[in-house]
Amino acid sequence: MKVLSKILGILILLGLVMAVAAFFMGLDIAGLRGFFNDDEAYGEMLTETLSDDIHTIEMDVETRSIIVHVVESSDITVTYYAHESRDTWTFDVVDNIYTVTQKEKVGFFNFLNYKFVSEDIKTVHLYIPADVVYTMNLETSVGAVRVEFDEVITFDDLTLSSNTGSVYVENVIVETLHATTDTGYVMIKEVESEGVIVADSDTGSLSLTDVVAESFELDSDTGSITLTRIEASTLEASVDTGRVTVTDSSFTGGVDIHTSTGDINITDTVASSFDLSSSTGDVDFTSTTLGDYRYDLRTSTGTIRVDGANQGDSHSTTTGSVLIKVEVSTGNITINTTN
Repeated sequence: MKVLSKILGILILLGLVMAVAAFFMGLDIAGLRGFFNDDEAYGEMLTETLSDDIHTIEMDVETRSIIVHVVESSDITVTYYAHESRDTWTFDVVDNIYTVTQKEKVGFFNFLNYKFVSEDIKTVHLYIPADVVYTMNLETSVGAVRVEFDEVITFDDLTLSSNTGSVYVENVIVETLHATTDTGYVMIKEVESEGVIVADSDTGSLSLTDVVAESFELDSDTGSITLTRIEASTLEASVDTGRVTVTDSSFTGGVDIHTSTGDINITDTVASSFDLSSSTGDVDFTSTTLGDYRYDLRTSTGTIRVDGANQGDSHSTTTGSVLIKVEVSTGNITINTTN
């Protein structure tokens, strides 16, 4: 491993030396940029068109971003660029499922290639008819997935995944939505779902704004979760390292939020119950009125304050229809009114 690291370091240094040498030999900045650009290896844009009556699309690409468009057409169209020697593209229809795959052959000596490829070249565009409701499973290893529209578009089920890249969803009505990234963030905005919305990220934040669903299941290993103007029956949110913030939201059922290292902030949000816990982090709950709540609040190292009054490290009440249960190992618990 040490030998390989040294080899890679030497190759990187060699590339830098080549760039400096080219510059001093008279190659200007524009020319230098062109020297490192590898777009020409991908040739002209290619187009694949499907006229079959199908309602399920699956796309699995290794090194492309995916953007979905809605058009006034009866055909499904895919536009893309293919590398002259490394890319393999497959288009197939099996059991009424349209499948698009892209594989890129990567060898050891590709590390010798110092050239980059522009974002336009590394993006595949999927154009779907406006009058068809689709189930879609879109996955990329390296790149973003974008299902964003200016007007509301209806889908059956959406499964969107990126190993290294972000996922964006906006202006969508969907039965169920599952958005996941390994390294990247998930942004969901103006979405309505009759079922569950599942979103998770290993390293990245989750942001949901103006979203309605039956329930939410949210998880982030390293990254914050931010919810604004959310409506649902239930919410389950978990973060290993990061903050959870819920603002101006409404839940007919319970809210369960847990963090290992990170604060929890609940503001102007209603639910039938709250179960909040943090190993290391503060919990702040703010509401316009505290008359409907009863408390089960405990902290091992920290202070509990309810409407400004110090309650020590443990505080319980028996009146109130909505239970706020909070457990903190190291951190403060604060219950306040916005008035």
